[in-house]
Amino acid sequence: MTDAAVGALLLRHAREAVRRSLAYDAVLAQRRRELEAEGYLLVGGCGPGAEAGWEITDYRTGRVLASGSADDYEAAVMRLDAEVVAGGGRGIWHDDHVADTAAAEALLDLPPAPRGIPAALADAVADWAENGGEDAWRFLGLGGRPG
Repeated sequence: MTDAAVGALLLRHAREAVRRSLAYDAVLAQRRRELEAEGYLLVGGCGPGAEAGWEITDYRTGRVLASGSADDYEAAVMRLDAEVVAGGGRGIWHDDHVADTAAAEALLDLPPAPRGIPAALADAVADWAENGGEDAWRFLGLGGRPG
């Protein structure tokens, strides 16, 4: 295989990794919209394993909805869920679980290595393409990474 052919394969592979990453983000955004339309309040934050305690935040605004020590986490989750339901919603949904769909999970894996390219090299190129920021995107001819 010529150097040019290897380069073309790696560029195509990197662009496919970016395409999958953008598709994954789109699936998550759609799922968030669906959950909110169903009446769920999306929350984020850190759980009871955090050294400095925990907090539950509104995913959209970042506002702290509850915080405390490990001993009162479960009670706070149940209280917050009940408050959302009492207000006409369906409850809370932690953003960490938005990706728990077959469509999202199918996009999590890196694309398979192109034939003739070592898997470790292909994975490194895909990781760089997804996480290399604007420089990587410009190099791939994709412009700056979308916000």
